[in-house]
Amino acid sequence: MTSGGKNVAPVPIEDRIRLALPDLVSAAVVIGDGRNYLTCLLALREEVDPDTQVYRVVAFACFSRSCCCCC
Repeated sequence: MTSGGKNVAPVPIEDRIRLALPDLVSAAVVIGDGRNYLTCLLALREEVDPDTQVYRVVAFACFSRSCCCCC
C-alpha cells in the first residue's frame, strides 16, 4: 500500500518486467510500501567470461531518452 492509499500488487509488475526483458533481467522486486512512488530493484543476468574468468552482464539496454551513452 502506497502512502497515498493505493494498493499496488508488485508480482504482476515484476513478472511483466522479467517477461519483457528475459535476456537482461533475472529478477525484479517492486517496493513501494508506505511511499508515494514505486521502486524496482533489478538483478541483471550475467555470465563468466571464459577468457578472463570475470563476471559480465549478458546484455545491455538503455531506457532513458536523455541517455548519452548509447542512444
